[in-house]
Amino acid sequence: QIIRSILVSDVILSCLFFVTRGVSDMQWIADLPRAFFAALLTFVLFIIQFYSVGNEGNLFALILVAYFLSFAQGYFIVQFIPHNVVPLFGVVWAIFWLMLFGNNTITLNDRSSLDPFLQWVYQMSLFRWGNEAFYINELKFYNSYLDLDGVLADKGYDIDNFSTDIGAILLITLFYIGLTIVFIKIFGRSKMK
Repeated sequence: QIIRSILVSDVILSCLFFVTRGVSDMQWIADLPRAFFAALLTFVLFIIQFYSVGNEGNLFALILVAYFLSFAQGYFIVQFIPHNVVPLFGVVWAIFWLMLFGNNTITLNDRSSLDPFLQWVYQMSLFRWGNEAFYINELKFYNSYLDLDGVLADKGYDIDNFSTDIGAILLITLFYIGLTIVFIKIFGRSKMK
């Protein structure tokens, strides 16, 4: 619980601050290697600092798609605000997500009690899919000698959903990229070169 909270909060905060700082004056293609190496650095520091029994490749994949999502969100929010306040707004954006879902694992069984709009926001967040992917990655190690069905059923998770979670995060990333393109085409003609 503590490791997951630290991972999600640190990754989100560092990703969004890094994204909003770099997005304001860089082309998107230049940010792909930046996202990869930032994810690699986060992964290495995570492995050094915390004990993880999960698959390291899956953990890196989760951190990498979290960075890609954060970069896409950074591109989206930069469409609405002046470039000189992008770093500050990136911090506000990260704190918004942390206040909304940070350190609060909403079980999929309890999600139906939320307001429909909040359910949609939760489905479109890293917290929904990232928490499940991280949880599954860590618990899969114990699956061979512990009965995890009750633990996973309590959360509403499935042990085989890791690739689904990563795919969902990538789809949300594409959603933000699509929104960014639409907003550039409609509202950001002056920002196009």
